[in-house]
Amino acid sequence: MIGRTWSKLAAVAGVALCLTSAVAWAAEDMLGELKPVPGHGAGGAMAAGDSASGNNSLGLSAAVDPMAKDSPSVFAGTAFGGSPTRFWFRGEYAYYWTSGMQLPPLVTTGPYNSGLTPATDPVTSLGRPDTTILYGNNNVLYDGRSGFYMNTGFWIDRCRTYAVEFDWLDLGPQDAHFSASSNAGGSPAIGRPYYDVQAGRQWRELVSYPGTLSGTVSVDASDHFNSAGVTLRKRCVAPSCHDCCPKDPCDDCCQCGPRIGLDLLVGYRYYGLSDNITIRENLLALSAPITGTRIQVIDSFRAANEFHGVDVGLSADVVRGKWTLSLLLKAALGNNYQTVNISGQTIVTDAVGNSITYDAGVYATRTNIGTYHKNDFVIIPELGLQAAYDINCHWRVYASYNILYWASVMRSAAAIDLNVDPRNIPGGLDPSATHFPQFEWCGSNFWAQGLRAGLEFRF
Repeated sequence: MIGRTWSKLAAVAGVALCLTSAVAWAAEDMLGELKPVPGHGAGGAMAAGDSASGNNSLGLSAAVDPMAKDSPSVFAGTAFGGSPTRFWFRGEYAYYWTSGMQLPPLVTTGPYNSGLTPATDPVTSLGRPDTTILYGNNNVLYDGRSGFYMNTGFWIDRCRTYAVEFDWLDLGPQDAHFSASSNAGGSPAIGRPYYDVQAGRQWRELVSYPGTLSGTVSVDASDHFNSAGVTLRKRCVAPSCHDCCPKDPCDDCCQCGPRIGLDLLVGYRYYGLSDNITIRENLLALSAPITGTRIQVIDSFRAANEFHGVDVGLSADVVRGKWTLSLLLKAALGNNYQTVNISGQTIVTDAVGNSITYDAGVYATRTNIGTYHKNDFVIIPELGLQAAYDINCHWRVYASYNILYWASVMRSAAAIDLNVDPRNIPGGLDPSATHFPQFEWCGSNFWAQGLRAGLEFRF
């Protein structure tokens, strides 16, 4: 799934680069060949036709002409080679928090009853006052994590009315791990709880039981979130481009009006969220008739959400000196393609090395194993606040806060059904068993918020 995501992102990047190149060529064709401004030669010197008095072609002396001294070579009112801030590349360190994933109770323990057998002792079952949940019934994968943000693009025209940009946010995968083991004698009693739909009671699958079974159970969970997009930016409110004040050496479009900007954003947006839960058991039988038999159990649940849609929004800027404050409001509208994969396996190896493999675990059996797909139309809003400081004509430092909300995503934990017919667990596999555990679509809400800081190079 991650490989598919990287392939899609690479394809998006390729399309963005091709679009950027095409629009750049089109822009150069529209602008045409730059011609020298009368009165200015290469290197800022006066043309040969200028008068010896030092006045330029507009009749201004070098003392008052802002373009006649201490300026670069000027062609058609812009610095030689085009605007020095037409292209940009920004890289930022990101630190984000996410809403996490809610787990059902997965591992329990409790005191065993010496007068009962493992087949009759309800030890570690849910609902008993002496049962303790060792893992599950809690939220995981919500801690802060590091990532990166990249934004690159260019203004199509010299007055910065239209721009094309590409952005990419990637949060590194986050992991959660739990493990519990008994001693060699099978103490304490450890179980994996479920509701027995056959007997109509809370029950468990034993990982360990004193004198009967020793074992280890582990739970591994992880998730990964990323985003990418290609955006056309249209500046709707901006100072006009005219020669009403001295040229800014960093800006070929003189900004003499109010330092307020408003941009319209329209483009393509991708969001990707994937996670998985794997539960493993390694058991050893301690009593006859299967003494020395080893049992390995694996239940695996994987979920992936891939959003593709249209991104629309507004970006408002307020500029004061070298500082720029920005507010971003946007929403992505499109399709969320959801995939869930459930698999299970049990390997039983006797004391002499003979083994048999079942394609079933405890929560993953023949009744729910498989791959499921679903499409949902969703709207994903995003809010951003950003501050930027111009270090010089080419370097700018950024700091920002962003939050997005993604409703109705499928998480792997939601695919775990604790309603189990034990006749479907290996060792039973009764064809007359009821259809439990089951798979059902159960959406949850996901949010991600974080801080970003980094540098932008403009050229």
